[in-house]
Amino acid sequence: MASSDFIPNQPIPSIKKPQMIIGAFGLQLIKPKFYKQGTGLNPLSGDDELSPTTNKGTLGLPVFGGIVFKAGSYIDKNGAQVNYGKIGISDSANTNGLADLLIECCLIEVGQQRKIVSTEIQGKSNPVLQFISNGTYGVTIKGILASSLPNVYPDADMRALQSICNAEDSVSIQCPYLQDFFKIGNLVVQYASFPQLEGNITVQPFELKCLSDEPVILKTKDA
Repeated sequence: MASSDFIPNQPIPSIKKPQMIIGAFGLQLIKPKFYKQGTGLNPLSGDDELSPTTNKGTLGLPVFGGIVFKAGSYIDKNGAQVNYGKIGISDSANTNGLADLLIECCLIEVGQQRKIVSTEIQGKSNPVLQFISNGTYGVTIKGILASSLPNVYPDADMRALQSICNAEDSVSIQCPYLQDFFKIGNLVVQYASFPQLEGNITVQPFELKCLSDEPVILKTKDA
């Protein structure tokens, strides 16, 4: 192959990212919805726009949207402070020098396993069902990290996402779709996968399987 035939990897335009996510995870047969907060139309969605007032089902429905993983810190089992987030080089960095990680386009799927106890009764065809709780949400996030420079791996974003996945604490997020429909503001990453995309060094696909979490505030009673 002549050198003139080689086309270096280029930055990925935002409008191409949904198609790349679908291709990277072999999801060509599904028709995901696009979610955008407010009434403005998403140019990629056409008539597939979702809004908080929609009567369409959302559990188990793949939805394209953006998500921000907030930078933070926690105290590990050895009493040391561990920071997670993106190394900040702008005013968006917090006091630990870390910035939030923005994933501007990803495919989000939400499921819920309700906790219901089924008790069999002798001589009765149907069991007795006892409601316990609605249970936590399971959230699957599939997306790509894309470099803004040609032929350059998205190193900073990858390191930031790894630090978030390794956090021994729930991570605060900002995501209109998760917050508007499910009131989810914190996630715990259970599983993370980072497959390579053949022929493209500027893109790193990822898949996260998470559980929703609610911060618990403990109050001490003075003696």
